[in-house]
Parts: sequence; structure tokens; C-alpha cells
Amino acid sequence: MSVDYQVLPPDWSQSIVVASSTSLIATGFVLVLVGVRCARNLRSQQNVPRGVFNTHLDIYVFFLILSDMMQALASILSIQWLRQGRTTCGDVCYAQGSLKVISDAGPSMYSLAIAVHTFMVIVCRWEPRSSRIPAIVVCLTWTYRLVFYAAIAGAAEPGEPLFRPTPFWCWISAHYAQERIPAFYFWLWSCTGLSIVLYVPLFLYIRGNLEVDSSRIWRVSLRRAPQPIERFGTNFRLADQSRKMLMYPVVYVVLSVPFSVMRWAASFRATHAVPAPWYFLCISLHYYEGLANVLLLILTRPSILGFSRTMPHRGEIVDDPSRPRVAREIQAIESVESSATQETM
Repeated sequence: MSVDYQVLPPDWSQSIVVASSTSLIATGFVLVLVGVRCARNLRSQQNVPRGVFNTHLDIYVFFLILSDMMQALASILSIQWLRQGRTTCGDVCYAQGSLKVISDAGPSMYSLAIAVHTFMVIVCRWEPRSSRIPAIVVCLTWTYRLVFYAAIAGAAEPGEPLFRPTPFWCWISAHYAQERIPAFYFWLWSCTGLSIVLYVPLFLYIRGNLEVDSSRIWRVSLRRAPQPIERFGTNFRLADQSRKMLMYPVVYVVLSVPFSVMRWAASFRATHAVPAPWYFLCISLHYYEGLANVLLLILTRPSILGFSRTMPHRGEIVDDPSRPRVAREIQAIESVESSATQETM
């Protein structure tokens, strides 16, 4: 049984393929570069000055980029629908639906892991010493997605394909609509909500407006304070580092929430007729997520995955001596984790 949908004019539908191709190239470049550096490190007989997986964040970001690449790869299969002018059930449809189920929740999961990790290190002053934690997180995320995929594939009813055009690419069909929530939407909205909950107090803490008892994190107090200045080679405002940290949830929300809202709005319509410009704008933004994460990796946290020539050093926090020191060493977060992790590795 085959169900076809007339695809909107190619001028609009091509935007999805363009966005996915851009993200695929960007994420693929990063992963190839990481692979080359790992190979060089393995062949090196000396101490490796530029490690790749030195911290928990390195592992989370690596699998975030990998999930973005898989998501982009699934979307690029839409080239088939552009060639034939419609989406149809079949082998390509099943392959695209399978890849999307396995990959769609990945960026949300690892973005959430990065948010929680950053909050714990900065606000709770947690020094991660065990490399088992990111390994457990990665195993859990992959186990969830693979088990979920196997469960819905095994529970598919005869005569009711699990994956159908929805309508401009293949995903879980409307007959199994309840499975779409744990496959993607639950993780998207959980990551969005929890990131906002964590990063708002994180921003205030970095600015010096929030004091937290690291042994009892529920004990907090607000105060007005001048922004501290961290000296790291040349002076720069710590508030600039705060904005860099906040770029992760902001970019995720901007690129993913419109996609989710538009998909939900289209699902509740009686037909698949949707406003083409707004629909494909929101969808395309979502598929630029891989490119956005690569740019964030390079521009805001260059020491992750060995992208810096030298590892960062601890900075000096300068604050008003009449007030308690509340600012943490944001610039040196990777070096703090690295030194703690290397003690156990």
C-alpha cells in the first residue's frame, strides 16, 4: 500500500535539502578532524599536547555533533522526493523514517547533558573526576533510542506501515501518532524547558547577582553587585562569557521550537495544506542546527575537542573587595575538568 502527497513547489522544498546538506558538511568536517587528531595521538610516542577527549564536555559535544550529522543524513534522503515530485512509501521512506527515529532525539539529549553539566560545574562547584559519568550518559541515550526503535518496529501492525510521508518526508505515520512524543517531542520540550530553568540562575550567578551554597544548592540569595572582571592575558568582561554560555540554549530554542510548533500546527489541520514560506522557514531553521552547533563549538568554546592550540589556563577574578567573591572561572572550565579527569585516567 502506497500513499502519495504532492510536494510543494521545489523552490520551497529544496530549502530542507540545502539546510541538511550544509549541516552534514559542517558536522562531517568536525568529525573527520577529530578522527585525524585521534589517529595522530595514537601514533604519537610522546606526551600528547592536544588531547581530544579531555573532559566530559568533549564527549557530550562529540556525540551532539554526531547526532546532528545523522539527523542531516536522514533529511538529505528527501532528495529522492524532489526527484520524483512526491513522497511515497517504500524502501527509501522506511530508511528515512528509521534514521529520523534513531537520530532526532539525540541533539536534545546531549544539549540537555551539556546544560546540566555546565550548571553543576559552575554553580554547584562540582569537580567531575570519573570518566564513567559521560560513558553512562552516552550508553543510556543510545540504549533508549535503539530500544525504542526496536519496540515500535516490532509492534507495527500488518497492513499499517510504521513510516509514511508526513507529508514532505517520511516519519512515524499518523496511525502511530502517540509514538511521536517519546520519539522526539518529549525530549525537545524537556531540553528546552530544563535549559531555561538552569541557564537563568546560571546567568545570574556568573554576573554575581546570585549566591549559592554549594553544599546546599537550595540556599540561594540575590544581591546587587558590580560585574567582576576576569584577567586572562588581556582584560575582558565576564559578562561576555555569560552571553557565550547562554548562546547554547538560545540557539537551540530558536532553531527547534518553531519547528515543533509548526509541525504540531500542521498535524491538527484537516489537510496538509500549510503556509509554504513559514512552514519551510521553520523546518529549514531546524535542519541548520548542525551548522549552528559547529559554529558555536568553534567560536565560543574553542578548546573543546582539541580545537585550541593550547589548553586554557586559570584566570584571575578581580571583584570589589568589599563584597564577597561570587564569580567563577568560566574561561578555565575546561582546564579544571581536564586536570580532574586526567587524575583518574
